[in-house]
Amino acid sequence: MTTAKRYLNGIVEMLGRPRIACRVYALTATGARLELAAQAHLLRTVGLQIADGHSVIPCDVTEADRSRAAVVFKQLDGVQAAAAKRAIRKALDAW
Repeated sequence: MTTAKRYLNGIVEMLGRPRIACRVYALTATGARLELAAQAHLLRTVGLQIADGHSVIPCDVTEADRSRAAVVFKQLDGVQAAAAKRAIRKALDAW
């Protein structure tokens, strides 16, 4: 019996660059590991939209190569923080 890898679909957004589809693995309340659908050089800060969520979660890229990355979710305040926390919670529930 084989076990399928567990992931959620996502989109990486970078200012002034095309969006990149990705798979989100190892999702936690503080970050995630990403597998990019296309090779790309990621900026230090990216936005991550998980599954069919509408909120883009601001992230810092902690490590990356052309097809994989690890991100930590930025600590935010106010309305933006509430939206990001809802998006993360929704994604963790779907996990």
